[in-house]
Amino acid sequence: MNVLICQKGLDDLVQYFLSKKGILAVKRVKKSSMDKFAKATGGQIVSSVDGLSSVELGSARLVEERKVGDDKWVFIEGCEGPKTVTILVRSGTEKIGDEAERSLHDALCVVRDVVEVPVVVLQRLMFRLV
Repeated sequence: MNVLICQKGLDDLVQYFLSKKGILAVKRVKKSSMDKFAKATGGQIVSSVDGLSSVELGSARLVEERKVGDDKWVFIEGCEGPKTVTILVRSGTEKIGDEAERSLHDALCVVRDVVEVPVVVLQRLMFRLV
C-alpha cells in the first residue's frame, strides 16, 4: 500500500482520488511526527510533488489505521532502520495516566543509564526479624 503523509489538510476530492488509486492519505500531521516518520522509514520531507522521485520515498512493511478507544491512530511498522518508537499510554483517569507516564519515564531512564554505562551494582540487604 502506498501512503501519503501530509502536514497540512487535503481537499476531499484529492483524498477521494488518492483512495481510488489505493493510496492512504494521512493529513494534519505534526511537524515533530513528520520528522519521526521520515527518520523511521528512510523517506525525506518534501514541500512539492514536482520532480518527486523514488529517492525521497521511504518504506515500511505495514502502515494501517487502527482505532484505539475513540481515536484513530496510524501505525507504521516494519521499518528498515527504526530509530524512534512510540509508546501509547492510556488510563481510566488523568491522574492514573500521569502516574503511568512518570513510571514509564523512570524505567526508560534506567534502561538508558545502563546502556550508556553498563555497570550494575547489586546490594545485598539483610533483614533481622525481631
